[in-house]
Amino acid sequence: MGILSSVGSFFGKIGRGVSAGWGQLLGIAKELTQRGLGFFGFFDYIFGLIGIRPKKKLYLRVVVLRDEGHSLIADLAEVSSIIDYAESIFLSQANIDIVPVDGRFIEVSQYPAPTAALDVDCGIGLWTDDFGEAGDYFRMNSTAMFLRSQTGYGSSITAFIVRTIREDGGIKRGCSMTMFANYVGVSRLGLNNPPSRALANEIAHTYGLALLLHSSGNKNLMNINDLTGVNLTNFQKARLRNSPHVTYF
Repeated sequence: MGILSSVGSFFGKIGRGVSAGWGQLLGIAKELTQRGLGFFGFFDYIFGLIGIRPKKKLYLRVVVLRDEGHSLIADLAEVSSIIDYAESIFLSQANIDIVPVDGRFIEVSQYPAPTAALDVDCGIGLWTDDFGEAGDYFRMNSTAMFLRSQTGYGSSITAFIVRTIREDGGIKRGCSMTMFANYVGVSRLGLNNPPSRALANEIAHTYGLALLLHSSGNKNLMNINDLTGVNLTNFQKARLRNSPHVTYF
């Protein structure tokens, strides 16, 4: 590797790190602002707790990646099925309507994704990957909506269908960085066992139901030991509805 290539690689890493760090800080700021006392999200939270839940909406785009050989990672019919299932869960449980960005849910990647974005880590691994090639790819290919993405209010979430998601030596169905990013990953394993709730579960993580809000309740969407559960408690519904991503327009 020549000197110019080494210098370019060094500054590329610096740029990715700055972009990731800034994005994560903005994510935290948006959460604190929207959910804080005295803001609209706070009142949605109180109303949601007592069962007053006018319809709200969240915007979603699902990107299906291509592997190194240019083949699609997943069958589009299976991808469509997890979107439909997520729609039904959010609408029935929290009266939240999942809306496609620009009128379409699914986007097919035109070019092969880097291996780092095809086979990703979860947990701390996903957080550290956000500073590298995978995070850079996900941010560059996430959906942006005018004003929403800039302010964070009503900004969309992008779900990437990847090849594998690894954690602690195992393979996972999905993973989310919660408030730190506007993207989630769903692996091919998360498309199996239809109807799969993997997408709905990861959206819920990003919109406020983080690890501490995993539930052991029977048939709960956040129960990690029961992959068929779709129910939410009143607290979970209220938490989702006062997310900065969930709005009335």
